[in-house]
Amino acid sequence: MFNNSNDVVGIDLDENEDDDDDPTVVDGLKWRNLGANKPFLVNDPFRFKSYYHLIDKDGLVSKEFTKESFYLKRQDLPVLIHYMGIYDSDVEIESGPHGNIKQKESSQNYMRTLPSVMKELKEQVSQKAPSTAVNRLKRFTYDEIANIHLMHVSLGFPNLILTAPDVRIIGIDDELILDIKKTLDIFDSENRVCFQFDTTFNLTGFYVSILLFKHPILVLHNTEKSPPIPVAYFFHEKKHEKSHCEFWRFMKDLLPELEEKAFMITDCELAFRNAMTRYFPKLPLLRCWNHFYKSTERWINGSKHFTNDDVGFYCESIRELLLQPTKQLFEQQLNIKINGYVNNLGRQVEPWKKVFYEYFSTHISPEIKNLAAWSVTPIAKRLFNHFTGITTNQSEGLNNLLKLINNRTEFPLDIIALSLQQLSIYYSN
Repeated sequence: MFNNSNDVVGIDLDENEDDDDDPTVVDGLKWRNLGANKPFLVNDPFRFKSYYHLIDKDGLVSKEFTKESFYLKRQDLPVLIHYMGIYDSDVEIESGPHGNIKQKESSQNYMRTLPSVMKELKEQVSQKAPSTAVNRLKRFTYDEIANIHLMHVSLGFPNLILTAPDVRIIGIDDELILDIKKTLDIFDSENRVCFQFDTTFNLTGFYVSILLFKHPILVLHNTEKSPPIPVAYFFHEKKHEKSHCEFWRFMKDLLPELEEKAFMITDCELAFRNAMTRYFPKLPLLRCWNHFYKSTERWINGSKHFTNDDVGFYCESIRELLLQPTKQLFEQQLNIKINGYVNNLGRQVEPWKKVFYEYFSTHISPEIKNLAAWSVTPIAKRLFNHFTGITTNQSEGLNNLLKLINNRTEFPLDIIALSLQQLSIYYSN
């Protein structure tokens, strides 16, 4: 149910819902209730408000991310939930294991089941055998897994299949890999090939991460643009670093040339960026500007120290900073923006607020070499745009193509894997 910071979610309650089975608190995260059912107005209340603070994986209560739930009497949509604070939707919050687990470090995150699901299961179990009533969400049937293994034996795709403790499947076309290796042989560390990595969300009941590259030799007709070509597909149930390590360990053995002859563009998700760094420590990891600005906007909107008008001011200020062609000019501009300056029209421009400078120092400054033009341009060369910077737009476009699969009535894992194998053959030919 949870989406992004500043989202408002409406819930239609079951008339027979018990007070102890409140679905408003079940959203995949852990919360500390700081006050429930506060009436407004006191004498004749039409609204009741509850307050929550996030509990992180270490059991600490965070004041930076909160939610408020409102129960509205005599309304068609009686419950509204408002999420507020600092949260990056590209990074998965780890809620931590169940409180009764002893080996917490090696345990998975605890996900509380919705009361409505438990109620439905109780009704089904009373009418049929428990083995046929229980439906494990985001898991796969025996037939799907069996068919995937048959595909591996007969087609050589997928290349790697793991099913426990969670499903991790890697699919790569062998002929396409040979073509990529031949292409990379022409390049070196001074002239690197652009690769991009991104995860497709809301594609059936699992994630599909895609590694693609912009072919540096082929050029689309009547354009100067290189076509994006998908290299590898990674099916996985979890977004954690441990899952992504499986993929990048495999790529290290299959395509070690990446480290010396490629550069990577990704969003800000640390799980797969850490996994890449672990297996390709010399591979340049550039940050997508689109995701970077969205993350900055979310932080500004979620902070009580800023107004909506501040979003444009600070994002444009950062853009001017990142576009500086040399490190020396970058540092000069940074000093000006911290202390304030007089613009070309003779108007005094206020310095950055202290809270924004602290955010910049903590979250942006460590990533400057992966964002700023003076650092990125020598690596990306002509792919760097002096308006949009560097982006993962090609990955996003391919994601939209893959999401057409959701138009099917049924989309089992084996059918999707076969579809992507045919897509790889198309690009290989």
